Amino acid sequence: IVEPFTAHYVFALGIARFLNCAHWVLQ
Repeated sequence: IVEPFTAHYVFALGIARFLNCAHWVLQ
């Protein structure tokens, strides 16, 4: 299992990328 910090970092990156794509599409 990965470290909690690494897991949280990857999770945050995934959310940021998803929100960025959603914002681009909704424009």
